[in-house]
Amino acid sequence: MSFRTAWLAFALTAVAGALTTGCGDVCSEAEDRIEGCGSAVSEASEEEECTGVVECAAECINDASCEAIRGADPEGANALAGCLTACKP
Repeated sequence: MSFRTAWLAFALTAVAGALTTGCGDVCSEAEDRIEGCGSAVSEASEEEECTGVVECAAECINDASCEAIRGADPEGANALAGCLTACKP
């Protein structure tokens, strides 16, 4: 597994965990998108609001293809990783 794929999997798991609780529509859509693409959504350890970094990451996920989310599309996965990275404060 390449570093990019491992990082993307880690980022999606962390974001998905945050999306499972306390979020609004864009975050709920992102959670559904991750599950619909065949990726697992982990349980969140604490509730986070669907604002700021979490909301930004949810928008990235909603805009990505399933292939990008699964890492099967290298260009899409790079774009998704770039979008998720840009969400950091």
